[in-house]
Amino acid sequence: MIYRPGLIKYLGISFAVVFFLFGCSSGGGDTDAGGGGGGTTGSGSTVIPAQGTVAPPGTLGPLVDIGDLVNDGENWYETRVMGLGENDNVVGQTTVAGGPVKGAYLWDENNVPPMTFLGIHGQGGLAGVIAYNNGELVADPTKEVNPFRYSEAVAVGPNGEVICNSTTGTDWPDEKEKRAFYWNGVTQIDLPPDESDADPAKWGQFSEAFDINSDIITFSAEYLEKGGDILAFGYAINNVSRPAFPDYAAGDIFGLAQIIGAGIVEPVDINNNNEAITNSVDTTVVFDDLISAGIADLGALAELTGLAGGQATVGAAINDHPGTGYVAGTTGNKAFFWNGGSMVSCGDLGGGTSEATDLNDPINPNIKAQVVGNSTTASGDTHAFVWQLNASGHGVMTDLGTLGGANSWAVDINNNGLIVGRAETGATYTEGGLTYNVVHACAWYNNVIYDLGIHSNFYAYDLANPFPFSEAIAVNENNRIAGNSYSPNEHYRGFVLDAVLP
Repeated sequence: MIYRPGLIKYLGISFAVVFFLFGCSSGGGDTDAGGGGGGTTGSGSTVIPAQGTVAPPGTLGPLVDIGDLVNDGENWYETRVMGLGENDNVVGQTTVAGGPVKGAYLWDENNVPPMTFLGIHGQGGLAGVIAYNNGELVADPTKEVNPFRYSEAVAVGPNGEVICNSTTGTDWPDEKEKRAFYWNGVTQIDLPPDESDADPAKWGQFSEAFDINSDIITFSAEYLEKGGDILAFGYAINNVSRPAFPDYAAGDIFGLAQIIGAGIVEPVDINNNNEAITNSVDTTVVFDDLISAGIADLGALAELTGLAGGQATVGAAINDHPGTGYVAGTTGNKAFFWNGGSMVSCGDLGGGTSEATDLNDPINPNIKAQVVGNSTTASGDTHAFVWQLNASGHGVMTDLGTLGGANSWAVDINNNGLIVGRAETGATYTEGGLTYNVVHACAWYNNVIYDLGIHSNFYAYDLANPFPFSEAIAVNENNRIAGNSYSPNEHYRGFVLDAVLP
């Protein structure tokens, strides 16, 4: 059964629970027939083998270094890109002079300087919640605590607002002591899970920001009314009108839909129509129309029904398709596409498994949707793919190939069909007696794979190239690509590239 946790007013008003079933679907993909060098696989999808040409670094444009917050000319300081906005702004985490070890930033090339520190709990208006002590947030700096040492910006909204998390750095990378906040362009706003108790020490402690659109922030948080489960919530940035239901007022915190009994629920994505998807961990994806209160359990592909331990469904993205946003994700070991009523398998590239990472809302009227992700091949390698649903309802999965090495990975696609990710080049890099396969950020467009290269050796360094690897993490509708060059020990340096498409 599906459940929507009650409305929680930001200033502490009681709960109201809403139940509403929108229509469940267990999908209906055909049994997978394999794949490989042509033919069909899963739901009648045609598989096209890799056939694109490789273009060298610089073909789409140069990588532009986005700098850091130390600004002393020593460009070795770390800056990691974690999100890209449709307004071309970039957010992430960087070294901060005189601040936390690493801090959340907003990079806007139109500002002087372009990078802004967004604060951390204990600074910038969030001094009321400064540290963890035995799992609880406290405001008393004299107590023995785990102070917030880091902050990270994870996504930027269409109007430049940013969502962030403060962290203590304990239990990295599985951070258990984390607190979300929202930077509205002027100040920071704490995103607490539960203010139903007048004693702040009894509030839910953990919260983590996930996504943002122009109206709503989605985040996960500890929910005391459910025994400390981590559930999914929304925060209203503006007043949100909901015909036939109470409006969300600016500042309201409200529950997102979940499967009853799920102990961990994570928000995944929210589209511009205020439709969200959440993952009830180890079970299924829930579609949640926050305006109509319509809810759907996506279930699993029919071909996976009855497979012990293999039918868990995980959402990756929801697009802006009018009416009902389309969803892409992975069910069992297959990437899927959901059109608001039925789920179909995207198949695989011959190795039996695939996973989806994103989908778009194509400008081309002859294409209903494009899903990108990664699939095993018959040789056991992993290749990026794009699965395309044409106007007649037929799916085609295309192997996107690599930069000359064995493996590639796609992570994002825009509505123009520009795909970004990373791929092995076929070269190797040796440092400290260890040898690594070289991976470069790349983009795929019109049967060409573009090597985006790496940061040049732009500062004095006595050893080898400090950034032999790179990754693209996002692309927006302006064809701006954002990513990072990085070292073998994962020291990052962020970049943007404005792709000039042929």
